[in-house]
Amino acid sequence: MQHASGWKYGDNFFFVDVLDSRQPGFQDIDLYSELYANFSLGKISGNPIGAGPVSDVGLLGGFNWAADANAVKHVAGIRLALDLEGFAFANLDVAALVDDSDGLASGGAPAEDNTILVDFNFARPFKRLGKRTSASKATSNTLASAPMNSVGRSSPGSSRSPSSNGT
Repeated sequence: MQHASGWKYGDNFFFVDVLDSRQPGFQDIDLYSELYANFSLGKISGNPIGAGPVSDVGLLGGFNWAADANAVKHVAGIRLALDLEGFAFANLDVAALVDDSDGLASGGAPAEDNTILVDFNFARPFKRLGKRTSASKATSNTLASAPMNSVGRSSPGSSRSPSSNGT
């Protein structure tokens, strides 16, 4: 399930992935979810904020949650809304990713170091076979090279942000 919408003060995005398998050895069901709210400074103030390709600046907050892994990450940062020709929207998000997981002590995935998340998300309309459609994508990366988890192993930059599931 996925939802994206705009509102008086900005925009929201969330999704919930449900994994369900009857395969032997699988944990039967698992949930993963992300929620983000962007508070547009331009919409809140009623005045344009930005210059050049930056059309607005927003305060971004949210969380990532995984049931089986018993993981929670809080997200806080800024969003630069970009005015790029041919794009329905384009955003550059820079945020702190704070791990609030209990790690192995709670039977979950190893806790990870806090890090910085950089995410570029967009939608670009195009025509295919005479019909208008859209491509959307998010690319994200953490600035910390090989963050460490609670067992001292490098953790891949697997954290996601709005639209990072490719939709």
